[in-house]
Amino acid sequence: MIETKFLKTIKTFDLIREKDRILIGFSGGPDSVVLTKLLLKFQKKLKIENIQLAHLNHSLRRESDEDQSFCLNFAKKVGLKIHIKKVDVKEVAKNLGISLEEAGRLERYKFFNEVLQQENLTKIATGHHLSDLVESITLWFIQGNKRGLKGFQPKENNIIRPLYLITKEEIEDYCLENNMEFVIDQSNFSRKYLRNQVRLDIIPLLKKINPDLENSLLNLSKFIYFDEYYLDDLSNEYYSKIDDKRFLDLTFVQNLPNAIKYRLLTRWIYENVNIYPSYRILLNIIEILDKQGQKEIRLSKDFKVVKTYDKVEILPVKNVENFEIEYKLKIGQKLCLKK
Repeated sequence: MIETKFLKTIKTFDLIREKDRILIGFSGGPDSVVLTKLLLKFQKKLKIENIQLAHLNHSLRRESDEDQSFCLNFAKKVGLKIHIKKVDVKEVAKNLGISLEEAGRLERYKFFNEVLQQENLTKIATGHHLSDLVESITLWFIQGNKRGLKGFQPKENNIIRPLYLITKEEIEDYCLENNMEFVIDQSNFSRKYLRNQVRLDIIPLLKKINPDLENSLLNLSKFIYFDEYYLDDLSNEYYSKIDDKRFLDLTFVQNLPNAIKYRLLTRWIYENVNIYPSYRILLNIIEILDKQGQKEIRLSKDFKVVKTYDKVEILPVKNVENFEIEYKLKIGQKLCLKK
């Protein structure tokens, strides 16, 4: 069953082509072990020219070096070249002011792409599967991220996910049936991480309500992707019609549907001041566009969006002492100004 789904995923989404040279993101866990075994088993059938492994040691756990050793031994047993890199992900997260998960993801793909170019490989294969997709969609829903509801795709640029239609349970069963060795990341069971709370507590509860949760969210992801792809493409068309992107013509923006309007505003703001506005800010901007007179919305401590009678522009936030204020006084009238 799992092998059939694996081949179906590759064919349906055109993941692998003849003479592809594939780098597998290899953690040593059951997902990457099964992915590697399947690619090796069907290498001739799929006409894959080369397969290599890449393992990033995150230096987050005491077992990280043991996992690295397992990966080296696994590569030797199956006859594959493996690339190893050790990074202090905790330090990276601290320096960049981001989460450990995000820092790990950035470092992994940075490393993978370095190896890809160095070895002249064509694609990066990861072990993301259907259960990961369900976790991601649920996680983004909880955090109120609309774009995250479509989850990840089976193919994104040079990244492919051949296990996209396979569940975690099916992967673990396949490991047991074929006596496959793998390592377990014990941090996956720590509830201090939100993703683990979703995996261990929320999804099991949801599956009691809907036993077919994986397929339900898979279908939801597909339809949201259809909508997002179309609307993003359409908003890009409208954006290309703006000659001077330092400001927006109010009439032009007001006449757009809200679904296009907020996408256009997001891109315009980011390209001008390198800020991705929150949903709250976007809704506030859309609201003031239909109001009379001059209105403004604060983007950050340094910038604000100002709507006047005929245009929308982004202006720097000035200090109070730079404001020019005009007062009309009658003869003999006094005015007290506080500094």
